[in-house]
Amino acid sequence: MKKLGLITLLITILFCFNGIAKAQSIEDLVEMCRVVAGDASYIRDFKAQLDEGNPAPIKNQPFILARNTEYVFSICSSRELEGELIIELFDTSRLVTTNYSISTSKYYDRITFKCSTSGPYRLKMYFKDGKAGSAVVMLSMLKRV
Repeated sequence: MKKLGLITLLITILFCFNGIAKAQSIEDLVEMCRVVAGDASYIRDFKAQLDEGNPAPIKNQPFILARNTEYVFSICSSRELEGELIIELFDTSRLVTTNYSISTSKYYDRITFKCSTSGPYRLKMYFKDGKAGSAVVMLSMLKRV
């Protein structure tokens, strides 16, 4: 009976630490993004934890940007999963920037965007080829232009 109680206690501890480790890994990604952002002033972050899928699961985040401001998007993907996060920034009618170049197949972990029009924008996030992934996108203000 003592062994059963000890085994139950060990299993409970493992589940608790597993949840803590996952929460810490997202917070670690946030801290990594702070480094990638450099001297830019933190505004907010967006977390993407998506399962594998075909077509690739998508997460959309609406927000407001101010004109005459240069923003930095810092992207930090977890190394524990295969997925490389692709972000696409849309204004009300079109794609304005992305962190992935189709012609070179290169990902960028930091992109800047000079906002010329105040208003609503949408950040579309997904992992290339529908792979599972975990990532953080940090939005920061670089400067007023």
